Amino acid sequence: MKNGLTYFIILVIFQIVGKRAELLAQPSFSMDTTFQPFFDLRPQPRGGPTYDLWENPSNGNLHIAGDFRYFIGNDPYYSILSTHRDGSRNFNYIGFGGSGYTFIYPFNDSVLILGTGGGGGYSPMDLKGNPIWTNWFQNYRQTVSCSHAYWPYFFPNGSSLMTNVWYANTSVCPIKNPPDTFPSQPIIKVDSLGFYDSTFKHTTNGTVDGFKQYDSTRLFAFGLLREFTEYDGQTVNGICRIYTDGTLDTTFKSPILPGNGRVRAELVEPDGKTFIVGNFQLVDYPNRWFSLCRLNVDGSVDTTFNNLGCPVDSNRIGTAGIGSVGSVIKTPDNGYILGGGFNQVQGYAKNSLVKLDSLGNIEPQYFTSRGPDTTHAWKMQGGISKIVESKFGGYYVLGDWTYWDGVPAQPIIRLHEMQVVGLKEQQQSGTLLKVYPNPVQEQLYLEYLPNVRVSSIQLYDLQGKMVQSVNQKVNSIAVNGLKNGIYFLKVISENGVSTEKVVVAK
Repeated sequence: MKNGLTYFIILVIFQIVGKRAELLAQPSFSMDTTFQPFFDLRPQPRGGPTYDLWENPSNGNLHIAGDFRYFIGNDPYYSILSTHRDGSRNFNYIGFGGSGYTFIYPFNDSVLILGTGGGGGYSPMDLKGNPIWTNWFQNYRQTVSCSHAYWPYFFPNGSSLMTNVWYANTSVCPIKNPPDTFPSQPIIKVDSLGFYDSTFKHTTNGTVDGFKQYDSTRLFAFGLLREFTEYDGQTVNGICRIYTDGTLDTTFKSPILPGNGRVRAELVEPDGKTFIVGNFQLVDYPNRWFSLCRLNVDGSVDTTFNNLGCPVDSNRIGTAGIGSVGSVIKTPDNGYILGGGFNQVQGYAKNSLVKLDSLGNIEPQYFTSRGPDTTHAWKMQGGISKIVESKFGGYYVLGDWTYWDGVPAQPIIRLHEMQVVGLKEQQQSGTLLKVYPNPVQEQLYLEYLPNVRVSSIQLYDLQGKMVQSVNQKVNSIAVNGLKNGIYFLKVISENGVSTEKVVVAK
């Protein structure tokens, strides 16, 4: 009886390990149905699109911002909701009233600053939804009277860069605290208390939409092409790179032609190359409109990337008839996923979501299904506002739709992560009983089935690079020296090979 029970337990364990391997083998970017949001944002009048998301790096909980009004009983959830990783309601979040939040800015992963995308509607709160920094907000509103920053920048000490201009009309945007002494100052630095910081005296000739960190000492500033053409009297044409003290970085030259449209710095790569998105024309190609471009460190167009093929186009959205790109993220194979409002890419029909390789060429085998469809507001084809890679696996996709692949869906879904080449060959008979804790911070513990003889234990990152290797059976592995992210633990034994996904989250 005892031997029979032991065999049954081992059989169940192998079935569980096999189930993990089955989950790992899900097709790249297919919908992850384990994420089931507790809310329903589709029906009028409370529904609406989602715009931004912050994932708690310690537990995977989500804060989701958008343009919706949702009630649970008497609890208002105006434009901000919180869920666990599986989509169930986060009962530690009490609710927060607002209106049309378009971004969430995490400050030290303990304060979330919600923004309405212009108009100065910033709302700081803690992770439970309690309003905080009320004095900062009052002082800030007295200082910056016409904020237009869709993307403000907050320094580690709590000070921030804001814009104080409304479509180049500086005369109606005085600095009230202290009384205005720089009536034409479109960029203002606000200290950690919300007061005007007079040490920052750099200016532009027009509207700046926001800022994007480039590295530890520099930022991008970007905005409307017809207004933002100068910074401190020097030509910048829609985008420039500045040091954190506001000094212009003259090693960067904008390649953009001034005129209609706007531009935004979206993704900065480790080698310093930068993706810009929007609707713009390039100086060297004045007769062509672009929605995506990769720039070299000096601002010149990276011609190794498929910019001139106009990677994203459409007949329904954008200046001069091209499609919009709202989000760009990098994939483990050094390619990219693009989301936005488009229906054609390099001659292929693609509905707002596409995968490009490292050189910008379409990989048509991905995202072949219908994708987002039927917006909440206009009953048109759905659009994507943002893609966020989860630290715990997969990609969150946000936007405006009521159907995904023809099935009713909330305007936020999670896609499976991209499969690493060679992973399927590693998914054979299971050898591990348990790997814990997972996610792990410092020490990963391994428990095996009885009598397993292990010859090698290897740990790989998502790029397939081996980061650790042990040629013997061990009961624990130190991971405190690894960066946060997803890894694959490969255990080679006489019984076969087993692969376990491990999430490092410190």
